Amino acid sequence: MYSSVKDSHGKVIREGDIVHVREYQNTIWGLREEELEKSFGTKDRKEVYDAFTRDDIKGELRDEYDVKVTFEDCCFCMTIIRVQFGNEKVGCAFGMCDNMAEMKDMIPLYDLEIIERPSL
Repeated sequence: MYSSVKDSHGKVIREGDIVHVREYQNTIWGLREEELEKSFGTKDRKEVYDAFTRDDIKGELRDEYDVKVTFEDCCFCMTIIRVQFGNEKVGCAFGMCDNMAEMKDMIPLYDLEIIERPSL
């Protein structure tokens, strides 16, 4: 099965892939409306996000881990199989949305990279 999600190199992610995930802090996410207006001249969060690229708002690296992509209950999921920073996420799964790798208005920001693809 194929998803419509692409990794940071533009490769389509598919079932069975092993993907390296990097989670970054979103530097705009936590700002209150007053802080947005003071820093950017507007309270409109969408307007602020539209003015920047993902790389512009990408803060510090929070975590990184490897996941296996599966298809369960009509949904693509990523199940964590290897953790880099040693945290409690081992074994959890989360859904993949189509534009996950491009989204700016989420926390954390995700960078996805296919590191292993099973043979067909």
